[in-house]
Amino acid sequence: MNCSKVNYSKVLLITDRTDLARVQAHTLVCSGIDVSEMNHLLARTKISAADLKGYDLILLNMFDEEGSSIEICRKLRAQYHNPIIILVYERDERFLLRAYEAGADDCLVHPVSINLLLAKVQAWLRTAASKHNSVRLLEAYNFRFNLSKSELITPEDTRVQLSQLEARFLHLLFVNNGRIVSTDVILQRVWSDKSDMRDGDRQMLKVLVHRLRRKIERNSNAPQYIHTIRHQGYSFRPN
Repeated sequence: MNCSKVNYSKVLLITDRTDLARVQAHTLVCSGIDVSEMNHLLARTKISAADLKGYDLILLNMFDEEGSSIEICRKLRAQYHNPIIILVYERDERFLLRAYEAGADDCLVHPVSINLLLAKVQAWLRTAASKHNSVRLLEAYNFRFNLSKSELITPEDTRVQLSQLEARFLHLLFVNNGRIVSTDVILQRVWSDKSDMRDGDRQMLKVLVHRLRRKIERNSNAPQYIHTIRHQGYSFRPN
């Protein structure tokens, strides 16, 4: 690709159409975007959060005979927070709604001109950049929660590094500002790749809460902030 522009943004292109992907990648690269390609089979079976780190946007382009792009999108969204664009060949509204429910930020139905694709990618990259550049700091009860860094600063100014799941859970409690968040809502929002909720998932939530309490509570057995509301859910508020 003989393009002289400097690459500022990074895009991951997941595809089962290598011929079309080459054209798309060439256009993006010549517009100043760094593009990496990944085979759809790898994305379905082995992709991890570490594989996605550093990418500003994911472009998912598949023929999608059996809805596999929706399956992949759901897995991606569970561990990736930047924009996901799906290019689909299916015009059925129910299919498109499923794609958005799986976590897609935008859906483009083929045939899509290369100019429109480039415009969409650039628009979503601008949106992602504006979010990263804005101050993403939540405050509650003398706690400060840095969303960009997944870091919580306690009232004693202790910095606590959070895992992705811990950060999602705590963010949900912070934005609800002392209100009770139901267990079902937490499971759907924190484990967004789950299509159904089982008792095992609720046990995973209990383990997550216990781990987070040990990180931020003075006494995890007598929590002052993260409260379990029996038969309802959880809330974040001081005693």
